[in-house]
Amino acid sequence: MLKWIALIIVAVVIYMIATGNMGGARDATQNYVDVRSQNTDEKAIQGREAPIHKVIEYNQQQKNK
Repeated sequence: MLKWIALIIVAVVIYMIATGNMGGARDATQNYVDVRSQNTDEKAIQGREAPIHKVIEYNQQQKNK
């Protein structure tokens, strides 16, 4: 019984890869790229830094170590 379940899971994954249906992963990746490419000098609407600014600053600090 377990081998049939594993076989079905493998078949579903192969089908999703073959048809390009990745469950929104491509859209999520593009959204991430769009957010990362924004100007880092802009502030969030509430007048505080957006969370992505903290991530970018942290990454720059790690590169400078």
